[in-house]
Amino acid sequence: MKTRSLGGHMGMLTGAAVAAAALAGLAPGVAWSQLRVATWNITRYEGGRVADIQNTVYGQFDPPGAAPVQQFIPDIILAQEIFGASGSSGAGPAAAPGPGISAFVNALNSVPGGPTDWVAAPFLLNSVNHSSSNSPPSMFYRSSKVELVFPVTRLTTGTGSCDTCPPRDTLRYRVRLIGYPEATAAQTDIFLYNSHYKAGSTTTDQTRRAPEAQRIRNDIEALSFAFPQAHIIHGGDFNTQSSSQQNMQILLGSNDLNQIFDPINRLGSWNNSGAFSLVHTQDPAGGGGMDDRFDILFVSAALRDGAGLDYNGSATAPYSSSTWNDPNHSYRAWGNDGTSFNTALRTVNNSFVGQGIAQSIINTATTAGGHIPVYLDLRLPARMLAQGVIDLGDVPQGSPATALIQVANTDPQLLERYSRNGQFAAFQALSASIDQYPAGFSGPSGPFVVVAGAPVTRQVTLDTSEPGFKSGVIVINGNGVPSSLAVQVVANVTPVGPAPCSPVDIADSSGLSAVNGGGPDGLIDDNDIAAFLVALTFAEADPSVVPVIDIADAVGLSRHDGGGPDGVVDGNDVIAFLNLFAAGCAETIRPATERGIDAAGQGIRF
Repeated sequence: MKTRSLGGHMGMLTGAAVAAAALAGLAPGVAWSQLRVATWNITRYEGGRVADIQNTVYGQFDPPGAAPVQQFIPDIILAQEIFGASGSSGAGPAAAPGPGISAFVNALNSVPGGPTDWVAAPFLLNSVNHSSSNSPPSMFYRSSKVELVFPVTRLTTGTGSCDTCPPRDTLRYRVRLIGYPEATAAQTDIFLYNSHYKAGSTTTDQTRRAPEAQRIRNDIEALSFAFPQAHIIHGGDFNTQSSSQQNMQILLGSNDLNQIFDPINRLGSWNNSGAFSLVHTQDPAGGGGMDDRFDILFVSAALRDGAGLDYNGSATAPYSSSTWNDPNHSYRAWGNDGTSFNTALRTVNNSFVGQGIAQSIINTATTAGGHIPVYLDLRLPARMLAQGVIDLGDVPQGSPATALIQVANTDPQLLERYSRNGQFAAFQALSASIDQYPAGFSGPSGPFVVVAGAPVTRQVTLDTSEPGFKSGVIVINGNGVPSSLAVQVVANVTPVGPAPCSPVDIADSSGLSAVNGGGPDGLIDDNDIAAFLVALTFAEADPSVVPVIDIADAVGLSRHDGGGPDGVVDGNDVIAFLNLFAAGCAETIRPATERGIDAAGQGIRF
C-alpha cells in the first residue's frame, strides 16, 4: 500500500515540505479521469485550508489489491458555501467575488507541477436575502478542458426567507468541450444546475426545498424546446433525507422532457441507513458522523443513453452496497470507503484514499457540519477523422491500384487533453460505415468500430480497365463528431499499348529501314509509315525492299492474325500495315472486314 498524499494532516507541513509533497502527488502513472464533474460543499469557506484543499484534490493513494491509484482532480467543481462575497442583493454579474472565490482558485492553481488553468465562473449574488453567510452556489472549471458559454443563468423565482421560499438562488452554467471544432452545441454542451437547498428535516424545511426543485424542473422544460436531448447535470447540497420527499419527486418525475436520473440508481431513505453507507456524504468530521446522502450529482437521459457524451458507467446497475470500487460506475463519494456509518470519516486504514487524504477531507470540511466531495466521470464523444483527399496519381491502364482510407477516433491533441489512463475508456467507441463507393472504385462496405487511438483502415480499389480521369466522393457515416465525412478520391488511368512488333516497326527515328541501313527502334510512329511508303513505291523496281513491306498473305492476314508474307506486295500488305499500326500491333484477331477481307473471304486487291 503506497500513499502519495500531500502529507497526512497537512496543517503540520509548511513551505518546502508542502511543495515537495505536492510534486510527489503529481507523479506519472495516476488513474486520471476523462472529464470529471464534482459537487463539493466546502463548508463556510472564506480562505485558508490551502494545504488540506490541495491534498484532497491532488493527493494520491494506491489502494491494496487491484484497484488503480486513486486521485480526485476534477475538471469542474460545483461548489457551495464559498463565503465572503460582499454587495447588495440583486447585484448579479457586476458583483465582485469575495475572498473565498479567489482563495479557492489560488489554492487549486498553486500546487507545484499541478494545473494552473482553474478559473471561477462569474459570481452572482442572491437576488434577495443575500448576506456574507448566505452565499449563492459557485462554479470552478479548468479552462483547458471546457469553455464557459455566457451568460450564466440565475433562477430566482421565490427566493427569500418566508416559510415557502428557497433561501438561495439556483445557478445554471453552460460549458462546452474544447477540441471539437465540427461539433454542434447539442453534441458537446453541458448544462450544470448548482443548488444549495434548505437544510433541515422539518415540514417547513421540506416545503422550502420544493419550490427550488420546481423552478429547476420548469427551466429544464423550457430548455428542452431548444435542446430536447440536453446533457444536464444537477449537482449540489440537497439537504434531503429521502428520495420520497417532495423536492426529489419533482426533480425525478417520470415522463418529463430531459428527465433527471440518479446515475447510480440508489434512491431511497438515506438518513441513518447503513444500506447507503457507501454513498453517504455528511458529516465526515462532527455531529452524528456519516449518515446522510446530501451531496448528489443527477444526470439527464441524454447522459445515460450510451451515445456521444455520456455518463461513464452503467445506466441500470445499482451502485454496490459492499465496495466503494464498483466497476460499473465512475461515480464516487470521495474518501468514503463504506466503513464510517454514523462515525467520522475513517482515516487509519481507509481503503479508498488512505489516512493522509482522508484526514485532509475532514480538515477541509471542518467541524461545522461538513461534507465530502462527490464526482462522476463523463465519457467523451468520438471525433471522426479521415483524409480529405486521396490522390492515386497516374496509374497505367490494367495495373493494380489501391489506396487506404484511415478512419480515426480522436486526434493526438484530443487524446492528450482528456485521456489520463483512467479506469474507463476516455472516449466513446466510434461506429462507422461506408455504404457506397463512386463509379470506378470499390471496397469493403458495412459497419466497423474504431476505438480511440487505434485508427482503422479500409482499402479502396481502383478499376483500371479503362483509361481516363477517375474521381468521386466516399462518404463515411458514424456516431461521432461530425456524423459524416466526405473523402474525395481521384486517379488518372493512363493508356498503355502492347509492346512494339516487327511487322510495322520497320524504321528508326530517321525513317530508315533495314534496306537503307536503319531498322526497328522499338517505337511505332510516323517514321515507320514513311519507310513503308518509300519501300512500297520502289518495290516493283527494287525486289530487295519486298521483305520489308510484305507482311500479309493473299487474304490480308499478318503473322499476328495467323497469316504472314506471301512474296507479293499488294493492297493486303497496305491494309494489314494500317490496321496493325492503328492497333499498336495488338495480338488481336480483328473482324475480317477490318483486316481487308471481303464477304466472300477474298483479299481486297487494288
